[in-house]
Amino acid sequence: MIMLSQTSFGYGAASALLCSYFVADILLVAAVAKGLDMKGTARAVSDFNLLPTRLIRPVGFLLPLLETLFAMGLIAESLRVPAALGAAGLLCAFTFAIAVTIFRGRRIVCNCFGALGSGEVGELSLVRNGLLLASLAIVLISALFGDASGTVPLSDKLTLWVLSVPIALTFVLSMEVLGLRTAKSRAVS
Repeated sequence: MIMLSQTSFGYGAASALLCSYFVADILLVAAVAKGLDMKGTARAVSDFNLLPTRLIRPVGFLLPLLETLFAMGLIAESLRVPAALGAAGLLCAFTFAIAVTIFRGRRIVCNCFGALGSGEVGELSLVRNGLLLASLAIVLISALFGDASGTVPLSDKLTLWVLSVPIALTFVLSMEVLGLRTAKSRAVS
């Protein structure tokens, strides 16, 4: 059984830290997977049909870098707030692109997790981004309005990070499986 130390940091701080690590894990998985499939990433940026042609390759190149920077910032306590704001901005941009694509009735592959597998953009993509944005909201609310004495001991930070990895991987795999099922059911009908 995994136990957190008997300190006064409170479960609010631990929950916010777990959310921070969870989003960091997701961003790192996405960044590495996009980095392993740079052509697919650029193609996905192009397929959304929202940017001028001259920006497609630079944006495709920058996405994994930004995801990595924001993930690292979410792990580092001193950078957590700006990283959470940056990650939220990036997720809002992704969500906008997805919503526009759905509204236009277009079917495209998002390449959200690059070389790991890509599902069709759809409502499930919006749900995923909503959950990630909600996690970032918890991080920001805790950081900006939480109790300053809610410092989490290093041993508990490590425990929470270890817990966040399987949660994040399960989340990614579940969303991919659900996305594939949704795409298959649309293809059949």
